[in-house]
Amino acid sequence: IPEFAFKGQIWRFVTYMFLHGGFWHIALNMFVLWMFGPRIEEVWGRRTFLIYYFVCGIGGAVTYGVFSLVGLQAQTPMVGASGAIFGLLLAFGVTYPDTLIMIFFIIPMRAKYAVMVFGLIELLSVPRSNSQTAHLAHLGGMLFGYLFLLWATGGRLGRIPRVPRFGGGGRRPPASGYDRSARAGSSV
Repeated sequence: IPEFAFKGQIWRFVTYMFLHGGFWHIALNMFVLWMFGPRIEEVWGRRTFLIYYFVCGIGGAVTYGVFSLVGLQAQTPMVGASGAIFGLLLAFGVTYPDTLIMIFFIIPMRAKYAVMVFGLIELLSVPRSNSQTAHLAHLGGMLFGYLFLLWATGGRLGRIPRVPRFGGGGRRPPASGYDRSARAGSSV
């Protein structure tokens, strides 16, 4: 990404998300998207969800690219939707913080803590120079997702994010918040 994208081939910031490094890479990313995506999209709406997903994915690429250009990340090819997926994990943890999720199908953990654990694992994995994983892209997806949520909720993360429409009309969901108590005992 960095070498070509920062030299004018800006489409690479988007297209890298549609390439993957093997069967398990795409299978895990799509499993997480299938598991958490519909619940977020149902609450946020299709338009906000799609914009958020691409902001996280592009943000992951930009983060990885900047660190690669200054020599702080290995110059390995970056592929996959993992930046967007980590942003989606953050969104789920913010939207459904007390929902129990099963980590590796056996460890029950509240979503807000799972997000923190996975973020910490990624942060601690960055210094490993021999890794073929773009950990900074994962963290970048989470960072850009957090910044998006701050912007789209007016700094109140407990509210549904709203993206303003520029130009045309269309239906806009009500601006009310969602009820956290309805989600307190749910699980995924």
